Amino acid sequence: AMPRPLAHRLIRRLGIAERYHELHFSLFGLRRLTARFRRHDYTLRLIREHEVFATGYMLPNARWLRGAIGWFAGLVYPLIPTYVWLLEKDA
Repeated sequence: AMPRPLAHRLIRRLGIAERYHELHFSLFGLRRLTARFRRHDYTLRLIREHEVFATGYMLPNARWLRGAIGWFAGLVYPLIPTYVWLLEKDA
């Protein structure tokens, strides 16, 4: 991720806004943020079970490459830019 001060300067220089408003969390920061919830993580399932979730359009057409991406995603999970979690709060 780009350092926030640099992002502020870039956004200002491009004339888009006065400052960069988004705040991104690392995987570990997200886990801390959601610690009080039960997490159902669909991230890898969306990649590996693309037929079930209709997410194949985001993957290459080659079947072997889709399998390789699913395997590799598990290895680099902390570096994946987007996580798909369903959060459940205890009653």
